[in-house]
Amino acid sequence: LHRVDRRQRQMCIRDSINAEYGGLFEMRRTIWYGKSAKGNLKATNSCGFAILKYLTPKEPQLLVLKHNRRLDVPKGHREIGEDQITTAFRELKEETGLTSEHIKVIENFTFTNVYYPYYRRLGSQVEKTLVLYLGVVKEDKTFEVMISKEHVGFEWVSLEKVSSLSGSKDLHGLVSALQKFLNENMIEK
Repeated sequence: LHRVDRRQRQMCIRDSINAEYGGLFEMRRTIWYGKSAKGNLKATNSCGFAILKYLTPKEPQLLVLKHNRRLDVPKGHREIGEDQITTAFRELKEETGLTSEHIKVIENFTFTNVYYPYYRRLGSQVEKTLVLYLGVVKEDKTFEVMISKEHVGFEWVSLEKVSSLSGSKDLHGLVSALQKFLNENMIEK
């Protein structure tokens, strides 16, 4: 039996992906990096869910995860070989314990935001695309939110209250898009 060390395995995986996709991708940990539309930057992708729970028919509450210094929704980096919805479901389960059994995905809503953060691990700026799907807690499901170690807590917050909380810019943009969508569409729970 021929043993291949971890670094060699990673290089083999990277080389096979590069061969398949014309050399556009490389592996750092297991995060997917591609080539930016601007050409000179690496690109990455984060995906997740905005999870709503209805206490009353007209007052949805958003699941907000608490980090040490900010608030956010369940989301994370896309890994090599994943599509966006798979990443969103993986992150949802890892960060909250919720699965597709607990939520209904609202297929005609997607929130997308492109921004350019500096990644210390790469030593450069990247083009990061955030894609968030909308999930509504199924009325007949009982569950307990089980947060991951990267969070210090969670809260169900009305959309109006989220705007007044200190959180990420993504969260405020998401809430605006959600409010517009909910005003224009009827959601079946």
